[in-house]
Amino acid sequence: MKCETCGEEFKPKNSGQKYCSRECGHKAVSQSYELARIQKAANEATARALAKAIHKRTLADWEREAADCNMDYGTYRAQIEVFGKTYEELKATADRRQVPKHAHGHRGIGHLG
Repeated sequence: MKCETCGEEFKPKNSGQKYCSRECGHKAVSQSYELARIQKAANEATARALAKAIHKRTLADWEREAADCNMDYGTYRAQIEVFGKTYEELKATADRRQVPKHAHGHRGIGHLG
């Protein structure tokens, strides 16, 4: 069997052994903690960038995007900020379930977006 840390061949002492030595086991744990720390930092940076981008939008931008997605402003903004959806996801969903407009240009009664 190959050690998951260093790649050396070794004979495991039991069926659950993944590492050739205690040292390699400790390295694996350290690497997983480091990876988790890096991922957390990346997620926080992404969240900060997203928040910055969200707050740069004007009310007109929000309303235009909401209309593109067949939603009212409040529903659209909640989908973006609370549920983490993207404009592209919401627009694609809206395109798939396009509600026909009446002759006077309004969507059908009861359409919630």
